[in-house]
Amino acid sequence: MSFTLIGLFIAFLGFYFLLFQLKKHKKSFNYRVLTALIGGLVFGSLIQLILGNGNSITGNFAEIISVFGSGYIKLLQMIVIPLVFVAMTASIMNVEGNGSLSKIAPKVIGVLIFTVAIAALIGIASIYLFIQY
Repeated sequence: MSFTLIGLFIAFLGFYFLLFQLKKHKKSFNYRVLTALIGGLVFGSLIQLILGNGNSITGNFAEIISVFGSGYIKLLQMIVIPLVFVAMTASIMNVEGNGSLSKIAPKVIGVLIFTVAIAALIGIASIYLFIQY
């Protein structure tokens, strides 16, 4: 492993430490997400400008930090189904009166089908947008 790769990884961990400090100082979640987004864009852009796109160090560093991104995505996928289940159960439990469940159920199912269709379209579009031949 080269010193450049080690230096990049230390800078990456420093960025994570900065984000942890923002949480410790009770900054809002939105502020932390925007800081991480902008910081990640700047960090990635600087790596590309300094080292270049075809550099082997850039590829090795991308492989190392992809563990963090892949883990985050897997955790999000793991929590989506329980969240949807809890949201649907809570909405059904909050319905009061006789017959009101039969009135609201088609609307809930329609909204869920609509949001799933939008998510599928976005997923398909992102595949075609980012696929490399």
